[in-house]
Amino acid sequence: MGAEIRVIFINSPFYHLGKCVTKRVQIGEREVVKTRSTGFFKTEEYVEKEPVYEERQEVVDSGSVSDCRIDGNALATNLKQTIDTLAGEGFEVMSVIPITSGNWNYKTHVGQIWKDVGPALTGHVGHGVEPFAWGYGYGYSFTEGLIVTAVRKSSDPVTQRDILQPPSRISTNPTAQVDAKNLEGNSNDDK
Repeated sequence: MGAEIRVIFINSPFYHLGKCVTKRVQIGEREVVKTRSTGFFKTEEYVEKEPVYEERQEVVDSGSVSDCRIDGNALATNLKQTIDTLAGEGFEVMSVIPITSGNWNYKTHVGQIWKDVGPALTGHVGHGVEPFAWGYGYGYSFTEGLIVTAVRKSSDPVTQRDILQPPSRISTNPTAQVDAKNLEGNSNDDK
């Protein structure tokens, strides 16, 4: 029975962008004295309750996500769930490696501009063409996700030792048979 190795990629969710909205919220009631007609030239006063509102600014989810900022809390929650799941299946996490991605952009422009030319440059007053250029560029990186490597150890001590052997002890010949006694350095030839 051999050891089982599992490699899982956890994608980093991007941060949900919010937008500011104004909401009308009822904060109470007030009594208002009103009059009503009860007949020809007759009126009466009465008290009526009216709601009192206040406008408040709230940030709500805009439905879009950032193109450069990850949601660290959601990534941490996903990592914990993955580790808990692996532990429940008998795996031990060996490493968690962040994977970084990035994005960039630039823009340049070369052109000419008409410019008034004075007599000091040409000997006469007039117009001329002068070249110009401009540009900008930017780049950024973000954690695209995490690679989690886990191993479920076998109860067979030889298999456990084979997993932890340095690469120099492992044969590069795919058809070679590995003898557990030779891995320990014990050989039957000495006896």
